[in-house]
Amino acid sequence: DKLLFDEKIPAYQALYEVLAELKSIDPEIVTFVNPVPVRRDRDLPALRKMAPLVDIWAPKRDVYLPGETGWPYPYGEADKAAGREFFESERAHGKTLWIYQCDGPAKRLPPLAYYRSFGWQAWQNHITGLMVWNYNDTADGRCWSDLKGGDYTMIYELKYAPEHLHADPRENLIPARRWFAWRTSMQDFMLLEMATTKFGRSRIFPIAAQV
Repeated sequence: DKLLFDEKIPAYQALYEVLAELKSIDPEIVTFVNPVPVRRDRDLPALRKMAPLVDIWAPKRDVYLPGETGWPYPYGEADKAAGREFFESERAHGKTLWIYQCDGPAKRLPPLAYYRSFGWQAWQNHITGLMVWNYNDTADGRCWSDLKGGDYTMIYELKYAPEHLHADPRENLIPARRWFAWRTSMQDFMLLEMATTKFGRSRIFPIAAQV
C-alpha cells in the first residue's frame, strides 16, 4: 500500500514520472517521499512539482532545528525556513508530515539529544511520524567496537557479543542505549498527545518547550 523512495535519488524528473504513473494506476495508492536536502534553488522547485502526487512527506529533522547542516548536502537557515514553509503548507492542505534523522555515526551522538528528544520535537512541530536510520546494521559484529565508521545500530546480535558480556541466552538481540532512548521518546510522544487531548496544547506546550 505504501511505496518508499530513497532520499538519495537525484533524478527528480524520474521520481515525478513514477509518482504520476502510480497515481494514474490507482489514485488510492499512498506515496511516501523522504527528501533530505531542501535547497531553495535546486530541491524545492522539484518538490513543489511533485507535491500533488505525494501523500506523506518525511524531511530530515534538521529542517526544523536551528543551525547549519552539512550532510549530505549543505544548506543554511534561509533554505530551512523555505523548507519549513513548504512542508507546513503541504500539511495545511491535508498531507501527512513525518520527520527523519540519519546523522552519525550514531554511536558517537548523545542518546538524550539525538534519540530521546526526537519525540518531543515532533510533538512541538505537530508531526505525527518519526523515522531514524537505522534499527539494525550489525556488519558481522563489527558494530560492537566501531566508533569511527558507519555504525547506526540500535540493537546488536547476541552471537557477535564479546565473551565478557552477560546477556540472556534466550534473547537473540541486545538493545543499545540508543534503543532505550528511542523507545522512551515514543512513550513521551504518546504521553504528550494524551495530555494535549485532556488539557489542550496551549497548556502543555510551555512546559514541553523547556525540555
